[in-house]
Amino acid sequence: MTVPVESQLARITGVFTRPAPTLAAAARDRRFMAAMLILILVVGLCGWISAPLQMERSRAMLQQSSLNEYMQGEAINLTAQGWQRVAISAWVALMSLLAVVIVAFLLYLIYGVAGVEGQYSHFFSLTVNAALIGTVLPRILMTIASMTDLPFHAWASPGGWVRLAGMKGPLVSVIGQMDIFTIWFLLAVALGISAWSGISRSRSLGVALGYLVFKSVVLGLLGYFGSRVVGV
Repeated sequence: MTVPVESQLARITGVFTRPAPTLAAAARDRRFMAAMLILILVVGLCGWISAPLQMERSRAMLQQSSLNEYMQGEAINLTAQGWQRVAISAWVALMSLLAVVIVAFLLYLIYGVAGVEGQYSHFFSLTVNAALIGTVLPRILMTIASMTDLPFHAWASPGGWVRLAGMKGPLVSVIGQMDIFTIWFLLAVALGISAWSGISRSRSLGVALGYLVFKSVVLGLLGYFGSRVVGV
């Protein structure tokens, strides 16, 4: 059955304007194809646009890191042209989709422990639609920022705020994982799961908060110690 374009647009905008009923319907009906296609296409396009700039910044970071000592004076050649650029675009889109798959599985596990009954497909459908907030929108803004040299990360993440204040260390890396889009994404997810499953909003928000803390600590510490290893 073909869904009218107006209805699809209403569902997409509903993720931003009415997340609770929109995401609840997506989970209940296991509706995810439109959102998944948007995620793949938009993230892939943004990856294609920003690939040359990202390669240049990666080259500069390597030259400034301790790894440059082992290059024995050789020039670091990182380029993104032709099929390389297409491959980077496809890889970025694939990794973004894989991240949604993993996040959906983690939400499926932790909400299952909290007493929410449902199959993985319900959580996947809800998470893919919510990824319009947590993945697609920030990717668009990051691409625009990279082309205009706007300090996107400085205002999108509390980690950027504390870095501007001169703070450093593992705590800053943990806080840096709690950007406004991640918080918005998890808030929408919590409201959607509450509306779909019948679990109370306060309980659903508490589970989402627990996931946010767990994810931020794990990824923040991994990022911090990884940067220490390469000397960035």
